[in-house]
Amino acid sequence: MKIKRVVFSAGASAFYFDDQKAIKGGAGHDGFVYTGVPVTSGFRRIREPGQSVSVLLELENGAVASGDCAAVQYSGAGGRDPLFLAEVFIPFLEKHVKPKLEGREVDSFRGLAAEFEALTVDGKRLHTAIRYGLSQALLDARAVATNRLKCQVVCEEYGLPVSAEPVRIFGQCGDSRYENVDKMILKRVDALPHGLINNIEEKLGRDGGKLREYVRWLRDRVNALRMDEGYRPTLHIDVYGTIGDLLGNDAAKVAGYIASLGGETGGLELYIEGPVDMGGREMLDATDLPSLASLTVDGGAALSPQFLSSTFEGFYVVTLPPGATSTTLTLTAAQAGATITVDGVSIGSGGSLVVSHTGSTFDTTPVEIIVTSRTGRTRPYTLGLSRGPTYVKASNTGPGDGFGYTVALSSDGTRLAVGARREASGATGVDGAPTDDGTPDSGA
Repeated sequence: MKIKRVVFSAGASAFYFDDQKAIKGGAGHDGFVYTGVPVTSGFRRIREPGQSVSVLLELENGAVASGDCAAVQYSGAGGRDPLFLAEVFIPFLEKHVKPKLEGREVDSFRGLAAEFEALTVDGKRLHTAIRYGLSQALLDARAVATNRLKCQVVCEEYGLPVSAEPVRIFGQCGDSRYENVDKMILKRVDALPHGLINNIEEKLGRDGGKLREYVRWLRDRVNALRMDEGYRPTLHIDVYGTIGDLLGNDAAKVAGYIASLGGETGGLELYIEGPVDMGGREMLDATDLPSLASLTVDGGAALSPQFLSSTFEGFYVVTLPPGATSTTLTLTAAQAGATITVDGVSIGSGGSLVVSHTGSTFDTTPVEIIVTSRTGRTRPYTLGLSRGPTYVKASNTGPGDGFGYTVALSSDGTRLAVGARREASGATGVDGAPTDDGTPDSGA
C-alpha cells in the first residue's frame, strides 16, 4: 500500500504555549493569563494559544491516515525546540517532508519512523512536534493498510506481547492544584497531580516549605477521599528546575531535600520531575553522554530497525534465521573510556559476545545492553531476540491434496501436525510410502 497524497492542515492544540522563563522570573496572574513581557524567542505573550499541524496521508485504497504535530506547553525552554507555529512549519513540511512521503510504500511503521527520526535539514533534526505527528500518521497508515489496530502493529514490529492490562493514567491539575486533585482521587487516577510548581515564591517557597506542605496535603487528601485502602496513587510533581534554582544546583542539597519530601508521603510513591534545569543542552558535557557507535549481528541474523548512532532508538529486534538459536553481537562505544555490558557480562568496546534465544519458539528473549561513561552515566539498549519463521512443505506434493487445510501446534511450539484432506495415500501411520495414491481422498 502506497501513500498517494499528503496534506498538511493548521489547527489548534488542546492547551497553550507558556513562556516558562518569564513565569519563573515572576510573571503575575491576571485571570487565566499572565502579566508582563515574554522573554523567550517567538512568544508574543507569556501565554498564547497552542498550535498544531495535522498530517493527512491519503492511501491508494482511498483511506486517510492522520497524525497531529503538537509541541509541549513550555516550548523553547530547557533546550527544547522553538515555538511550533503552523505558519512557519507548514511551508517547511511542504518543501522537505512531503516529497519524501508521497509514493512511499507503507511496509513498516518502525522503519519509516526511524528514517524521519534521523532525517536532518541543514544539519538539524526535524522539530520534535513534526516527528511526533509524523510517527502518529505513519503508525495509523500501517494499521489501516494491514487492517489492524495500531497497538497490534506496535507489538508485532517491536516484538512485544499484546497486553490486556490497562494503561496507567497520569493526571495534570494545572494551577487548580487543590480542587482538581479531589476530582482525580474520586476517579482513582493512577498518578497525580503534576502540580505545576513553576515559581519559587508562590509554589515552592524560599525554604521549600510551600511544596512540603503541599505534599502533606496530598497525603492527607488521598487518605480522606479514597473509597478503599487499595487505592494508593503515585505522587508525581513537576518542579521545573525550581529546586535547583533555590539550592544553587547543588546536587547533594537537591537530593537531600527531595529525600526529605519522601518522608512526608505516608508511604505513597513520590516522583519529582525536573528538579534541576540547566537552561539548555549546551550546558552538558556532550563527550560524557554514553552511547553505541555501532551494533552489528552475524550468522544471518537480521537487525531491525537499522542501527543509526545519530538516533535515540533504544530497542531493536534481532531475528535469527530458521533453525538458529544464537548470534554474535559486536558493539563499539561512541565515547573513549566507556564500558559495555551485555546481560551483566562486561566486554570491551569493539568486542563480541554470543547471545542465545531461550524459551519456546515464539517467545522473544530480551538482551539488555548497558553503556557506561567514564564518569558513571549509563544508557540502556534492549534487543528482542526472536527466532525466524519455520517453513513447512509437503515432501510429496500433489495438486488438490489440500496440504495445510488444518494445522495444530503443541503448546511448547515443538510439534506441528498438518492435515491434507484430499491426500490419496492408504497409509495409516507416520512415514508411509510417499508415492502411494491408491486411496483417493482418504486424507492425512
